[in-house]
Amino acid sequence: MHRAGFGYAVRSQPVLLFKYLGRYLAKSFGTAARLRIMSHHYRTVAVRLPDLRELGFPRSEIVLWSHRLEPDTFTIGLCLPANHYLEGDLPLVFSVNGVRLHKLSFTCIPGKEAG
Repeated sequence: MHRAGFGYAVRSQPVLLFKYLGRYLAKSFGTAARLRIMSHHYRTVAVRLPDLRELGFPRSEIVLWSHRLEPDTFTIGLCLPANHYLEGDLPLVFSVNGVRLHKLSFTCIPGKEAG
């Protein structure tokens, strides 16, 4: 997680480093598989989104998409999970006029782990 640019997240929420030991993702995955999945996810994010740190992430939500349709503004942002660490590694949040309406957490996993 540190190498992927999430050192700030780990320092502010140390539980993130150890979440693979709990009921992270699904009961069907063993502890070793959950660790491989978590490691894969953060390596993938670091490679695919190398500018995250420069954008202020993970300290602040970054807007991935925005659309203004008078009088409303619709956005989709990427952030760290606030309280639900075991649902996924990163949530996408859909908001209208700054009000969060829906959250979708995701984790990038290698296909071989899913069978």
